[in-house]
Amino acid sequence: MGLVPFFTEGWFGRKATSASDNSWEISLNEIVNQITGGTSNYGATSTYGGGSGGAFMAAVKKNFKDNGANALATTLLLPVAVTVGTKVARKQINMVNRLAAPIMKPLGVKL
Repeated sequence: MGLVPFFTEGWFGRKATSASDNSWEISLNEIVNQITGGTSNYGATSTYGGGSGGAFMAAVKKNFKDNGANALATTLLLPVAVTVGTKVARKQINMVNRLAAPIMKPLGVKL
C-alpha cells in the first residue's frame, strides 16, 4: 500500500481502492478505529485470530514479520548513508550553493 491510500482510505466515506484490497494491508483509519474502539469492518471475513481484534493483531504481526527487518535496516542505515553521502559530495554541494546563491538571495532563501 502506498502512502496516499494509507492516509486517506476510510476517511470521509472514502472506500478502499485496489491499492489496499489486500486483507493484510492496514490503513490509518483501521489503526485509529482499533485503538479507539470505533467501528471497523477490518477482518470481518477473516478467520485469523478470532474476530476483528485478533485479525488486526494477526495482520500487524504478519507485517512486522514480512517487513520488520527492512524497516529496521532502513532506520539504522539511512542516517549513516546520508552522512557519508553528504561528506563525499560536499564539494559539489558547495559549488551548487554558490551558483544558486545569486538567484535565491533576492527570493529570501538562505543557502
